[in-house]
Amino acid sequence: MEKLYCYCIFQQNDLNERVNIKNKCFISHEDIVLLCESMKSNINATKEGILKHDKVIRDVFKQRDVIPISYGMVTESREQAEKFLMKNYSAILKLFQKVENKIEVSLKLTWKEEGFSKDIEDKEIVAFKKQLANKKKITEQDKIELGKMVEERVNDLRQKYADEITNRLKDYTNDFLISEGITPRMALNASFLVDKANEKKFDEAINELYQKYIDIFNFKYIGPLPPYSFINEKFEID
Repeated sequence: MEKLYCYCIFQQNDLNERVNIKNKCFISHEDIVLLCESMKSNINATKEGILKHDKVIRDVFKQRDVIPISYGMVTESREQAEKFLMKNYSAILKLFQKVENKIEVSLKLTWKEEGFSKDIEDKEIVAFKKQLANKKKITEQDKIELGKMVEERVNDLRQKYADEITNRLKDYTNDFLISEGITPRMALNASFLVDKANEKKFDEAINELYQKYIDIFNFKYIGPLPPYSFINEKFEID
């Protein structure tokens, strides 16, 4: 039996319209297709392998709505892959309803050096710093207290900006996620699910936000992407 490495699932309503992907295996069940590749060796979590996995999914995404499969999923045979599609058919269709004609976009805001200082140093922090400047000796407790004040201020600002930005974009998004995995200077790390019909308006709203916050943040805006962040189901091969 030949093992198959799995990339993604897409819908194929018209059997005469094939996805243009070379050297891959297509396994179908009714109107859904699992894109696979014959395995020539064992899977290792290498940078090259992960990049290849992502590229294949993006190439399909240019042609179809797609449900990405996490890196490393393998079937023991074609028959096992067919059983997987049959077993999960209803759940897969529900996912396609969620992501149909939609893209994911990623938005990351990082404070600029000067913008960070202006934003963070409110009246309380400025007053405390002046108080420390007048002391003959700054203790470890003073440093800890200042650090706590800055941390609280940063968290308050992150929430403020997240509310402002998601409120500005909500009319053009179907869903969004705010990531908690951020660096100290990162104000926002968010993913948005956007209908392709709203992509232009969403871009325009992002540009408005960029102009508004140009002195405070560096913007990193990436898309369109396959809807990685909005596929919560963890499919397993039995």
